[in-house]
Amino acid sequence: MVSQPRKRQRTGQAVGDDKPSLLLSDNRTAWLVSSEDQTIELIAKDESLMVHKAVLTNSSEYFQSAFKKPFAESKGTVTFSDIEPKYLALFVGVAYQHAALVPATAPTQSEAPQTKLNHACIKDFVEVYKLCDRFICHDMTRYIDKCLDVAMLDGHRAMFLDTGDPLHKQMMRNFADGYEALELVHTEQARIATRLLTLFCGAIKYSTWAESMDEIVDRPRFVAEVTKRFATKLSELSRTRKFSRREIRH
Repeated sequence: MVSQPRKRQRTGQAVGDDKPSLLLSDNRTAWLVSSEDQTIELIAKDESLMVHKAVLTNSSEYFQSAFKKPFAESKGTVTFSDIEPKYLALFVGVAYQHAALVPATAPTQSEAPQTKLNHACIKDFVEVYKLCDRFICHDMTRYIDKCLDVAMLDGHRAMFLDTGDPLHKQMMRNFADGYEALELVHTEQARIATRLLTLFCGAIKYSTWAESMDEIVDRPRFVAEVTKRFATKLSELSRTRKFSRREIRH
């Protein structure tokens, strides 16, 4: 049985000021080990993770190189100022899965996704995918890519099979958050974005989109791209049916 993680006390903070750790709220986080010579401290903002060095080097070409001298990371502490603690913890959890005797296998689609109470968070998978790519973790990247696709497919099928507004509103936010987290300058992430839009636009109720679009105006790129796709669909319909623009004089 692997021991559960615990947060290392950071200097310069009063004990009474500690807030609940994001790292401990998910069961896919790193596990603390006792051998200091074989552990690395990963710091993201005000959170700290103690991780087996071998787990990181097993999956990541970045860490394989970083832990060699004369790089600063070789001293045993790596600080990331641009990574959210939650996503670093999820990344480390996936790294441990891949270092296990029997590595994790990608999930399969749900048989009845419309009946699920809690759907997978697309943004979580996107953020972990980005870290896998950043740290050059080829196997983990392929694994998370499959997990992400299943999450998007389940969301698409849930909307297609359940026409209720509550689920469609939930999926609007889920897909919008996931899309906005993607960095479209990267070819593979642009591919994921195209897939995400195709699955969303193919299942969302137009009436729900029209009535609830204002609830995701904080995701402008997603709203703009979905709107473009709907406009394209209307344009195609106008060429095949008696459906066209009309002039209003009064």
